[in-house]
Amino acid sequence: MALNPGQMISARYRVVKILGQGGYGAVYLVQDTRLSGRTVALKESFDSSSEATKQFKLEAELLARLYHPSLPRVSDFFTEHNTRFLVMDFVEGRDLADLIQQGIIPPPQATQWMIEISEAVAYLHSQNPPIIHRDIKPTNIKIRPDQRAVLVDFGIAKEYNPQKQTARIAKGVSTGFSPPEQYGGGTNTYSDVYALMATLYCMVTQTVPPEALDIVSQKERLTPPRQLNPQISPALEQVILQGMALNSLARYPTARELTDALRATLGNVSSAPTIHPVAPPVTPPAAPSPFVPPVAPPVAPPVAAMTPMILPSGRLRCPKCLWENRAGAKFCQKCGTKFVVVLTGLPLPAQPSALPQLSPQMQFELGNAFARRKEYQNAVNAFEQAVAGGFEGAALYYNWGDSLIELDRESQAVQVLQRGLAKYPQDGDLHAELGWAYARLKQSSKAIQSLETALKYNPQPFAYLLLGLVHQELGQHDRAIPHVKKFLDAQTDSVFGHLTLARCYLNAKQLSAAQSELERVVKLDSKNEAAHYLLTVVHQRAKRFGDAAKWANRLMQLAPKNPLGPYALGLALYEQNKFKDALKAFQDSSRLDPKDADTKFFVGLCYARLNQRADAKRELQEAARLDPNNQAIRDLLNKL
Repeated sequence: MALNPGQMISARYRVVKILGQGGYGAVYLVQDTRLSGRTVALKESFDSSSEATKQFKLEAELLARLYHPSLPRVSDFFTEHNTRFLVMDFVEGRDLADLIQQGIIPPPQATQWMIEISEAVAYLHSQNPPIIHRDIKPTNIKIRPDQRAVLVDFGIAKEYNPQKQTARIAKGVSTGFSPPEQYGGGTNTYSDVYALMATLYCMVTQTVPPEALDIVSQKERLTPPRQLNPQISPALEQVILQGMALNSLARYPTARELTDALRATLGNVSSAPTIHPVAPPVTPPAAPSPFVPPVAPPVAPPVAAMTPMILPSGRLRCPKCLWENRAGAKFCQKCGTKFVVVLTGLPLPAQPSALPQLSPQMQFELGNAFARRKEYQNAVNAFEQAVAGGFEGAALYYNWGDSLIELDRESQAVQVLQRGLAKYPQDGDLHAELGWAYARLKQSSKAIQSLETALKYNPQPFAYLLLGLVHQELGQHDRAIPHVKKFLDAQTDSVFGHLTLARCYLNAKQLSAAQSELERVVKLDSKNEAAHYLLTVVHQRAKRFGDAAKWANRLMQLAPKNPLGPYALGLALYEQNKFKDALKAFQDSSRLDPKDADTKFFVGLCYARLNQRADAKRELQEAARLDPNNQAIRDLLNKL
């Protein structure tokens, strides 16, 4: 639950305002009442799982021992009312993501900011054991008023153990900024290098790179940055592309080597004038914190030195004239440009193949990426390859089954989900998804059994909602109501949930409760057409025809092409014996939906009330053609 302004935490920190909130936590600006005038950031974790507790403690301990001007410092962490809090420096400034949205950042400025972040990451990599950040991206970087870039989030950082590369504290992948190996959990220092250069790519092109797995699977390609922004120097482009090599062995091994390569490019940038996206501060730059020693500015290497492009053959392409030189060349044979070998004395790695093999777990993550884009057949293919390669997991069977349901292949989904439950019989999510598949197949008893089992193992809101929907489909509205209400206890602002509950109340003839739920929906979503229409139905059944007409008119203003608006208005007017006006409303509805038999029936009924028997018979015959089994239409025709 979010904290309120003025609220005291740990008898020390007073909440000023909320800075941001997501599904797993929130960040607040707070005042430290023990140290007058000190403002800090307070991070709250919503997740109470044991894994989250372990991750939160890791983040606190990692930050507590770090000491760098481009990293925030943690000063306190504690637990209160079973909720964990982390206190750290509040970094003033603007989010890098916001600056990118405003336009391409000039390459010299972007490079300088990236050098500062890369230095911070190099500092992390120098720890014993090295610390891998794993989530470098524009939204996790701030630009302070004094123009220094700061890396502000360590939510999925981990200590690197080369003997156990797949171990991870918290799974995390950021689309466009995570390298291929991160989808399989095998991150190392090379992985942060990829994320740094993907972030720089975004800064200088205003384009998020394609998802790494899409490039590996050759579904997409990475456009060279100079094609998007010609102001990027060839040297800088080479550094970006080498840093984003799909095979990790082709990248710079650590952020230290990357930092050296970036510094080398600053002496070779275009002389064209640049515009800084952040205005210079009005006040002098803030003095360094007394706890952080000043850092000397980086010294650029001689202008003549440039970083060559390393080709797959090992030969070097000159970034200035593009001449292809022999491997190990110190100077370009054509223009004489001096080459900087950015691996600082380390032997050049053997050039690996451009596209690494997709492991079974990476196939699983590729399937997830397809599913996020609603490419469900591609997702199913990837999940099948993951299983064929030996990858197992409850999440795989869940996502595989869900993709099949989205393809309307519910019978196959049942088989996949049952296969998953044979291996993970107590997984509540699998039972819930199986219940949904049965519900789509109209096998209500099996759906209810599966959903009740799901709630036994994992009382999640989604299962309550599905159980309510199944009972609603069976016409058991009184039994559906408590399940939908339990869903809304957890998802209080769910428009769909309140709309479903309103339908249950309406069908259970609890008109007052239905009206209350529908008015709640309209407050949450003022343009919700279904809620407007159902409000006309509520007032119609309560014989408040004037109110029904009012809501019908609102629906017509909101959605002029929705045939339900004039149809509802026609019903309200008909009940008030305003047959001529009702006829016009029904005719308007029929023009919007010519194939609706009910509307044609009411048009004919209005003609009959107005003693226009020929017109009435014509409309009713058309209605009978559209719905031959409608007894009311046949009865009225017989009377005419």
